[in-house]
Amino acid sequence: MTPAAFGWLLGELREKAGLKKAGLAREVHCDPSLISRFESGERVPAVEMVRRIDQLVGAEGLLTNAYERVGWYREVAHPEWSQVFAEREAQAVEVRRYSISLIPGPCQEPEYAAAIFKRGQTNPVLAQVEAKVAARISRQTRFLVDDGPRLSVVLDEAVIRRTVGGPKVMHRQLDHLLALMRRPNIVIQVAPMDLGERTPAGASFTLLTMPDGQQHLYSESLTSGHFTTDPSEIAHYSRAYDWFRGHVLSVPDSAALIRRVMKGLVNSMSTQHFNTELLRPIAWFKSSSYSDSNGGDCVQPAVNLAGSHGVVLVRDSKDPQGPVLAVSPAAWSAFAAAAGRGEFGGI
Repeated sequence: MTPAAFGWLLGELREKAGLKKAGLAREVHCDPSLISRFESGERVPAVEMVRRIDQLVGAEGLLTNAYERVGWYREVAHPEWSQVFAEREAQAVEVRRYSISLIPGPCQEPEYAAAIFKRGQTNPVLAQVEAKVAARISRQTRFLVDDGPRLSVVLDEAVIRRTVGGPKVMHRQLDHLLALMRRPNIVIQVAPMDLGERTPAGASFTLLTMPDGQQHLYSESLTSGHFTTDPSEIAHYSRAYDWFRGHVLSVPDSAALIRRVMKGLVNSMSTQHFNTELLRPIAWFKSSSYSDSNGGDCVQPAVNLAGSHGVVLVRDSKDPQGPVLAVSPAAWSAFAAAAGRGEFGGI
């Protein structure tokens, strides 16, 4: 169904119920000109308004069902599909998501979500941002229980490399992904950049499976969203998702790549960032029990982040506020072994 067809149906039902545009506008608390734009297919009413109109005209769900079948393309101003999608997602028994730009909502860490809601705003209203973040995080809880619905996510590699909210926030977000990947009902994989033009989809999309087996598709672009239950479209995107699952990195390899990206974020932080912004405190200790009489070098590593963040931090013990070197655990092990064999002289 097209937006124009939905508008025609709305007008027919309104007239059949004996309501003028002004009268309907009073009932749903909007300007009569907005009713005209709904009926011409130029604007999309909010889903709550459609349900209210459905009751007022005695359509017994006909108008609401028609609303859900419309392909609301970008020529229609301000689509309200985000709310419709949230309602469907809250009922789904399985969610399959492919994302090319951002970590999807069910996988977002609060600070990452806040950074997204603040973007493009010079002076964001913090109370509004906090309310949006709280609403988004509350939608995640159903996936975090032992018998929660299945969540399968494929992330384009650019998603995990695109720093949102700064290195600290992005580091926490990636660590959150690793935690989610340990849950039995959640699968997160990365589509590597070397897939190139072979990827079968150029936009993010989500496939929802409802308790009755019906499937819903939500696809999106920079300027529009499209929500449908059309079997042919769903079959097309299901095949695309199956292709991704067969060509992307395995879960262990995806986790390894995420850890490497986290290491790069650590390397981009200053010493102050290390001390205040990583998820866990840094435990420094000396690799040598002495310095020479001239105040020779004493290397001081922190290895407690090796397992969780894939990095060993190294600094000069005489300059604890100075530069910090981040190396891989393998590189540190090789260095320590060589030092133990005396290959570096007096270290």
